[in-house]
Amino acid sequence: MVEKFHDITFDHGTHDKLKLFKASLSRWLVVVINDRYFEGPIQIFDLFSGPGCDVDGTSGSPLIICELIAGNSTRLLKSGKKVVIIFNDSNVKKIKELQERLSSFDFNGVSVKIQYFGESFKSVINELLPQMRIKNSFNYVFLDQFGVTEVNGDLFKIMCSIPRVDLLFFMATSFLKRFANTGCFSEVDFIDMKKLLKLPSHLVHRAVAEDFSKLVPTGQEYYMAPFSLKKGPNLYGLIFGSSHIKGLRQFNEACWKVSQLIGDANWITEEEKHLESEQLSLFEDANRPNRLNAFERDLECAIISKELTNNREIYLFTITKGFMPKHAKDVWKNMVNSKKVVNVKRFPINDDVWKKHKELVSIELCHE
Repeated sequence: MVEKFHDITFDHGTHDKLKLFKASLSRWLVVVINDRYFEGPIQIFDLFSGPGCDVDGTSGSPLIICELIAGNSTRLLKSGKKVVIIFNDSNVKKIKELQERLSSFDFNGVSVKIQYFGESFKSVINELLPQMRIKNSFNYVFLDQFGVTEVNGDLFKIMCSIPRVDLLFFMATSFLKRFANTGCFSEVDFIDMKKLLKLPSHLVHRAVAEDFSKLVPTGQEYYMAPFSLKKGPNLYGLIFGSSHIKGLRQFNEACWKVSQLIGDANWITEEEKHLESEQLSLFEDANRPNRLNAFERDLECAIISKELTNNREIYLFTITKGFMPKHAKDVWKNMVNSKKVVNVKRFPINDDVWKKHKELVSIELCHE
């Protein structure tokens, strides 16, 4: 099946995976091109690349990368930053096909260095880790593995310790749950298999992402988010990681573009089944996603309990929960209107408030 993946038409789940990858990489490129503090290079690693497209010619991740570079040519030429793209596939035939396919690709004047490898992932990742550590470099690493074992705990710890690396990797989470009690996943033994067996299928991917997050060393700033994908009867997913809150914010935006209803899956989960019904409730809250309702309740409780004390903390809480500033603004507005918090002239909840030099606005509860 692995060998034939690109010899058939991409299914709906693969299209959504690639759509999210494109949306995420597109936003990342704009940020790093415009960054004034680090000169680059800009490096994009696609280490399970395949030949570049499916049997119908639909763009896979390699062509998406090249198309986005060409689409940002004006910005790139103005910035003067160098671009390096690294492709690898263990199937040498596929790499040769990709190299031939890209031999005459027009990058609109941008000078792009492309490196091709035809090695096993374990071999090539060890070769490339020093390259990711190049001073002042920006790195986007896409690991579209088949299965679950290539991105293991040791590798994840290394990846999240490298500055300016945004990581997006695929996990066949359905396989984890299906074979959880077989003992065949020693490479990811940090994942709580007993817990997975007890969970409903739609929560498994979130739980796997949580287990990965526990590998981040205490005190290290690292932000993660999952996105669940349904491909036929099976559930899979992507997991994103970044050492910068801005990276997570950009990924959240990409997720909400792909999944405008719930923001973390390309399908209606069991807990959101009511949203498919044509008979909507007379009560507005019942017609809204449970995930959004839960976030709003959690945010309000965190404010009332004084767990959150200012606008920056609200922003960080929102982004790390997988939501956008607009969702937090709605909660704040409702709390003001219901006289649970004191209305102040200016209470920004936006992408500027995480910057440490920006003035914080404290929360004042009513009737204290």
